[in-house]
Amino acid sequence: MLNGRFWQGYMRRVFIPQLEALSAWVVGRLLPAFEPIDDEATAVAKQTYDDLLNEVTDPDMDISSLAEQARDAGLRYYQIADGVRQGLLNVAAVWLYHLFEQQLLAFLRKELLTPWEEDERALLKVGEFRKRLASHGMEVEGFTDWVKVDELRLLSNAIKHGDGGSVDKIKVLRPDLFSPPEMDGPRVPAHQVVLPLIGEDVFLTAESFKDYSSACIGFIEELSDRLASSCG
Repeated sequence: MLNGRFWQGYMRRVFIPQLEALSAWVVGRLLPAFEPIDDEATAVAKQTYDDLLNEVTDPDMDISSLAEQARDAGLRYYQIADGVRQGLLNVAAVWLYHLFEQQLLAFLRKELLTPWEEDERALLKVGEFRKRLASHGMEVEGFTDWVKVDELRLLSNAIKHGDGGSVDKIKVLRPDLFSPPEMDGPRVPAHQVVLPLIGEDVFLTAESFKDYSSACIGFIEELSDRLASSCG
């Protein structure tokens, strides 16, 4: 018999606020830190130009080349900063999925496994969570948000490891995540996924991140309600 009433309260008091906080801080606190990068890049270009101009000793020198070097410096600054911004958003998806996974495994360990099983590392897997939950009449495939959560799992693996089976699968489901959103014309997914942690090849948006957060929260909410209902 599951201790459903306890877990309903615990999940709503602890697990869901954890997921909500992660999402809110990423979107509301971390990403806004990158909003000034346009102005910062302009300032870098101006400072570079001034520095180069101060080094000029030949009065006949064509200073237009200095302006080009300054523009290049500003552009490099912007590209690197924007790559860090995109990398942060990408890695936030990994963070989100693994927090969600750890919550499922905490429930597995403390409720679904027996006391003499909870330290068996081979059992601490989402597959075991699914199997044990099914033994209580709850198939995760029937949960409203399971498909979206499993999509997040594939995306997380793609971001961590680059090219591989997860990339192949998530590209079919979400090809839009593999081409820059500002690209003109038809968006063609990146052929290779090599450096998503510095903002290349995977282009998760803040809106998609919020959708994945909502799916994780929705799954935990549904799980908590089903556990409570199982108590009668």
